[in-house]
Parts: sequence; C-alpha cells; structure tokens
Amino acid sequence: MAALDPMGSLEANRFILNMYLQDWEGTLPKILSPLKMDLEGLPPMLIQVGSHEVLLSDAVRLAQRSRAAGINVDLEIWEGMWSVFQSMAYMLPEGEEAIT
Repeated sequence: MAALDPMGSLEANRFILNMYLQDWEGTLPKILSPLKMDLEGLPPMLIQVGSHEVLLSDAVRLAQRSRAAGINVDLEIWEGMWSVFQSMAYMLPEGEEAIT
C-alpha cells in the first residue's frame, strides 16, 4: 500500500522510530509492536484502519490475534483512507466521522 498511503512511508516510519528510540542499542522492545506481545487480558478494542494504509495487514492480523486471545474487537476498514486519516478531521469528513 506504500504507493497509496501519503502518510505511511517506510522512510517516515524509520524516522519516527529513530526519533523515539534515540540511542537505543540491542533488540527492539516488544511493546513497539502489539503483534509480538501477549494480548490476553486486554480490554475490548476498536481498530480503525484505512483501506490504503500501509499498516492494513498488520491491523487485520492484530484483530485476528486479539480475537483468538478472547478479546472483543471491532475492526473498521475505512475505504480509500490512509494512515492516521483521523488526524485530518478538521478538513476530512471521514476523519471526523471516525473520531465520532
């Protein structure tokens, strides 16, 4: 989905990760990816993802793994939307609707 997602490029994600981790050395903490964690005991969750989002497949896998762990999950796939489209709620009706 990289060609369709203006917000979720690999370069941008690497930049954000480097800013977050600063001088971290060693194995990345599991908390950076819920897909690598034990999900049992989490409360019900709402996952919103755009159909053009680079993390679409991760969101679907998170929903599947969470359900397998006994968690009530609502997965919403927003047609034509991209990463963090909700942050554009001030000008994007879909973003406002998703937040509502």
